Amino acid sequence: MKKLMLVPLTLICAVLLAGCSDEPKIEFDTIENVKSGISDAFSENYDHITIPEDIKVEIPDSLSIYDPKSEPVIESKDDPKTAQTISLLYDPDDFDKSKNRSDSMLINTLNAESGNPTYQFLNETKDEHAAISRNGYVHLGPDELLSYEVTACEYIDRLDDNETYQKAITAANAKIKEAVEMQGNSEMKPYLFYTVKSSAGNTFYMVYFCKLIDGVPCIPFGTDRPVNMGGPANTDFQLRWIKQSFYVFVDEDFNARCIHIDNKSSSEKAETVENIATLDSVLDYISKTTAANLTIDIRNISLMYASDSVDRKIYPVWYIEYRNRKAQSPDAEEYNRVIINAVNGLVTSYIENNCYVKQG
Repeated sequence: MKKLMLVPLTLICAVLLAGCSDEPKIEFDTIENVKSGISDAFSENYDHITIPEDIKVEIPDSLSIYDPKSEPVIESKDDPKTAQTISLLYDPDDFDKSKNRSDSMLINTLNAESGNPTYQFLNETKDEHAAISRNGYVHLGPDELLSYEVTACEYIDRLDDNETYQKAITAANAKIKEAVEMQGNSEMKPYLFYTVKSSAGNTFYMVYFCKLIDGVPCIPFGTDRPVNMGGPANTDFQLRWIKQSFYVFVDEDFNARCIHIDNKSSSEKAETVENIATLDSVLDYISKTTAANLTIDIRNISLMYASDSVDRKIYPVWYIEYRNRKAQSPDAEEYNRVIINAVNGLVTSYIENNCYVKQG
C-alpha cells in the first residue's frame, strides 16, 4: 500500500525534546467516570489545538489487556486453502501453466526456510497477482494498484449517504467478510473511505477496515516507516505499535479488484482494566507538549485497541489523528497522530513521519 511521503519539520526535535519539570501528567480514572467526563473534556479550551464539534467518542463499559495469538492458516503452497484464497478474486487455474501455455507467469516461494513462507502466484499476461503467507497474509490485485494517488479520504461514519459510497462499501464489506471467514479471523469494521487514482490513471475506491476485539476497533495503522527521534533512521529501533492493514479496492463498476490482509491474529484476555487515562488530561498533555509549537486541527479521537510490539500485549489506547496546519500535511490520517496507552500513559507521537516515545 503506497503512502504519501511527507517532509519532516525542522522544529520537531525542539518541540518534542524540550522537557521541563512542570510538564502536565496524564491522569487516570474509572472507565465509568471517563465516559461521563467526555462532554466536559470537549467543553474545555486547549492551547494550540482545535477540535471539531462533530467528533464523537465511544467507550465500552469494560476493557481488558490481551495476549496476542497467532496460528497458521495454510500449511503449504498445495494446501486447499491456498486455492480457496486465490479464488476470492481469481480462478486458481489461471496460475496453471499447463492450462495457460502462452501466458507469462511465475510461481515462487519467499522465505522458504522460515516459519512463515510466502507463496507468490503471478500471471503477468492476465495482470493477476497473489501473495499468500502461512500466517494469513493475503494480497490479491493488479499491478496498477501497487502505487496510486489519494484524491479524497473520509471517515466512514462521516460520509454523506450517497449511492456511490453505499455501493462501494457494500461490495468491499462482502469481500472482506468472505476473506476473513475463510481464515476463521476477527470481525472487521470499515473505518476510512479513500478515492484513489491508480498508476494507470483509473479511479478506485478503497475501504480501509479495522479488526474488532470484543466490538472495539484496533488501530488501522500504527506505524509506517517512521524515523526514530534522537538518532539516524538506520539505527536499531523497534516500532512501538504494530501496523495492521486490511483493505479492499473497488472499481467504478463496484467490483472488488484488490484485497489485502496483513495477517491472521486472535487474542486472549489476560487482565481486566479498571482505570484508564482521562480524555481531558490527554488533550491537555498534547496541547502543552506534542503541540506546544504547532497549530493542529484534531480530526479524530478514538478509544481503540493496539498491539504493542515491545510488551507483546494488546492495550486499550487513545488514538488521536490530526492535521498540522503549519505544515499543511496532506495525509494527516497516516502520519500525524498520537497513540497513548490508556493503561500506563506511554505516549507515542508521530509527526510528519517522525516518531518519539515518552512517558506521559
